[in-house]
Amino acid sequence: MIRSVDRSEAHRTRRREQVRRRRLALAGAAALAFLGGLAVGAGGEEQPQPGRDDGGAAPAEAPVPPVDRLTLEQQVGRMVILRFAGTAPPGYVRRALGEGRAAGAILFRDNVGDPEQLRRLTRALRRASPQIEPLICVDQEGGPIRILPWAGPERAAPAQQAWGLVREDAEAAGRDLRAAGVSVTLAPVADVPTVEGAAMADRAFTTDPDAATAAVAESIAG
Repeated sequence: MIRSVDRSEAHRTRRREQVRRRRLALAGAAALAFLGGLAVGAGGEEQPQPGRDDGGAAPAEAPVPPVDRLTLEQQVGRMVILRFAGTAPPGYVRRALGEGRAAGAILFRDNVGDPEQLRRLTRALRRASPQIEPLICVDQEGGPIRILPWAGPERAAPAQQAWGLVREDAEAAGRDLRAAGVSVTLAPVADVPTVEGAAMADRAFTTDPDAATAAVAESIAG
């Protein structure tokens, strides 16, 4: 009788163990299926990769600013305008422009003879500076302050303003200077003289600030 009870108890123990193992196996299978579902879901949509844009291409490197491609000497040279004597650019001027140690030149009356000579000079300056367009500057305000005596504006600034011809005179000057190869005119004078006998009295448009502002704007537009 005792032996029969023991056999019955052993049978129930084995049965419970089998059930436990089956449950563990099912739980493991369910866990694997769950993890598999996560992997499939993640693979269905490409995840962005660090350092890649939406198109999948690696981003281009940031462009190097032009100024950083220059030597320190050339960077300083971008702020240098040369002055020289004579009607043709000397060798040192051509070398400085060619090496980027100067940004251009300013011309005065001893540099200018006639239209054809001036065109030869400005062409020579451009040929000497193949890397950048050189700045070729003159004072061409009008009246007596004209480096190119054959070019406009013929009237001085006060007369331009008084006659209401500021823009027209500036346009005429621009055409003449461009034909000569000049790229910068150091005009107009934007000063407003406030005392009698001021040095700029004959070169400024007017003593009225509002009228001077309007005239400067017209000149720049021209």
